[in-house]
Amino acid sequence: MPKELQNLTRLQVLKGFVIGNSKTSCKIDDLVNLKELRRLGIVIGNEAVAREGEFTKLKDVEKLHSLTVWWGVKKSSESPRGKPQELSKATSLKLAAMDNLTFPPSLEKLDLRGTPHPNLPKELKPSTLQKLKKLYIRGGKLTRLDDGGTGPKWNVEILRLKYLNDFKLNRQQLLLTFPLLGFLDVKCDEGEYKQGIVLKSRSEIENYCKEKVVEKNAMPAENHNSEERKSLKKDKLGEEALVNKGKGKEVAFKTEIEQEASTS
Repeated sequence: MPKELQNLTRLQVLKGFVIGNSKTSCKIDDLVNLKELRRLGIVIGNEAVAREGEFTKLKDVEKLHSLTVWWGVKKSSESPRGKPQELSKATSLKLAAMDNLTFPPSLEKLDLRGTPHPNLPKELKPSTLQKLKKLYIRGGKLTRLDDGGTGPKWNVEILRLKYLNDFKLNRQQLLLTFPLLGFLDVKCDEGEYKQGIVLKSRSEIENYCKEKVVEKNAMPAENHNSEERKSLKKDKLGEEALVNKGKGKEVAFKTEIEQEASTS
């Protein structure tokens, strides 16, 4: 990306802003001069070279409403013995970039792709992004979103979580963390969300969050109750049969005694 980009002071949309390894390429610091920038897409390449603290400058792009960040994804290589090699310098920079990533308070839409860390960036929190309405996280190593419902609440209305192998969604805490949520799109490669779900209304989300997660090998409550009723009914019939059978023996025994008494 040429350094001259910073001279386009009236630029409003910039997609494909690549952070690579060139010393002459434009840096995030230069975006601060784009006072009218409203939509920005950043690509952090596999061989990205970033100066320390560079990603903290994003918060100074004051009018930014929509931000998309891609992290270059590369399969981790292994040594001949099957042990993972040490993190490369580029990978370390990606992790640092995520930890140091900041966001302008004007942001309304955030789209993170290929996140290299299991946790969210430190500055991605409701208190710093009160205007955020759309949150998309697609691909990467993210494992969770909620904080147990104890912290500040999000104002997010549309939430998309897709292609996250290790992600765990806490249904019970979802509405506590996102009380204004009206659209939910979740699709993961494993577990409950392998097939994906799309809930397009508040009522659908509320019903979904109230549902209890049933283990695959567990017997559904209705079936369990019906089986239990059948078992009890069977036991009851069995008891009655035994009683009747016993009564028959008792009657027969009494008849024999009466016959002996009448002949004596």
